[in-house]
Amino acid sequence: MIKNFTPKSLLVVLISASLIVGCSDDNDDVALNKCFVTKSTSTYSYPGSSNNSVDDVAFSYNSDNQVIKTVYTSTFNGDTNSSTSVLTYDAKGNLVKQESEDYTTEYTYNSDNKVIKEDGFEDNILNDRYEYEYNSSGQLIKTQQYRISQDGSTATKNGYTTYEYANTTTKNPIRSKSFSQDGLTLLSTTEFEYDDKKTPLSALQLGTISAESENNVTKQTYKNSNTTELTTYTYEYNEKGYPVKVTESDLSNGSTTIDIYTYDCK
Repeated sequence: MIKNFTPKSLLVVLISASLIVGCSDDNDDVALNKCFVTKSTSTYSYPGSSNNSVDDVAFSYNSDNQVIKTVYTSTFNGDTNSSTSVLTYDAKGNLVKQESEDYTTEYTYNSDNKVIKEDGFEDNILNDRYEYEYNSSGQLIKTQQYRISQDGSTATKNGYTTYEYANTTTKNPIRSKSFSQDGLTLLSTTEFEYDDKKTPLSALQLGTISAESENNVTKQTYKNSNTTELTTYTYEYNEKGYPVKVTESDLSNGSTTIDIYTYDCK
C-alpha cells in the first residue's frame, strides 16, 4: 500500500509498524515537555448512511518511550473486531518486527538507520514487500512496490511512488507521484499543504518510511487522468501544540472523519 502524509495515516503507519523510533542516552530529557499519544479515536461518517464506523487505537510504551503494543478496535454497524500488535526493537532503537495474531512485519535498515525494506508475512508466507530510497539529505524519494506470488516464493517489481520536497531540509513532502510498473505511465499525483504545528506522533521522534512530515497536512489534492479529489483537514490543539481533534473532509464524496487524540504529556 502507498502511505500518504495525512494525520490519519500517520497512525496507520504506526499500527503497520512502518516506523523508526530512535533511543536516547538521556531519555528523561528527550521526553521533557513532550506529549505521547496514548489513544486515538476515529469516527467515519458517510453521506446518506446512518452506519458510521469507529476505530480506536490504544498505545502502550516502555521506559524508553517506545511504543511496544497497540490495540486496535473497529466497530461498524454493531459489529466489533480487535487486534493486538507487539513491537520489537534492536539495540539501536530501530523497530525490527511487529507481530499480530496472523501477520508479521519485518524491517531492514541501512547504515543511517533508515528502513530500506519492509516485508510482511501472513501465516509465515511472504505477502507484502516495499523498498525505500533516500537522497543525500535523508529524505525519502522513492517507494518501490512488489507483487508477491500466491505461495510467497517470488517478488516482482510492480509500481512505484516518488516524493518531492520544497528544499533539502524539510521533512514535509509537497508532492508524490505514482507510476506504472514500467515507469512509463504517471498514474496519479498528490500534492500536500501543511500547518506549522506538531503531529500527534512527533514526540516519538519518528523517522517513518513515508510519513516523515514534521507538520500536519491541511490540504491534500489527488489527481489522476479521470478525477481530482480534494481533502481538507482542520485542527484543534492542546496547550503544547499537539492536535487533539482533526476533522477530515473529503470534498469529492462528502464523507467526514473526526480523529480525537489523548496524550500523556511530560
